Amino acid sequence: MGDGPDPELVAYAAVRQRRLVEAALLVTGDRRAAEQATVSALRTLARHWRAHRGDPDPYLWELLYRAALHRARSTGSAEPAARALDAVTPRQRAVLALLH
Repeated sequence: MGDGPDPELVAYAAVRQRRLVEAALLVTGDRRAAEQATVSALRTLARHWRAHRGDPDPYLWELLYRAALHRARSTGSAEPAARALDAVTPRQRAVLALLH
């Protein structure tokens, strides 16, 4: 195992990063907060990559929405969270409903 991140993880993150930021932006209403939530989610995924590498999407989306909601609440901009539900798939909405 090398010193750097897993190339598979790097490729996975690169493909999804824009969509993740856009989804987090719907929750936070603030681009900087959305980018921070995305970075936070990807860092956590990187720490647990081996456990989730087979199907990391559900775990990553959970991390992203939790981070985005935390940032939205801390900045007082939680209202866009309702719009975020329109941007996710029915499966993702079900996961969110079960989490909260």
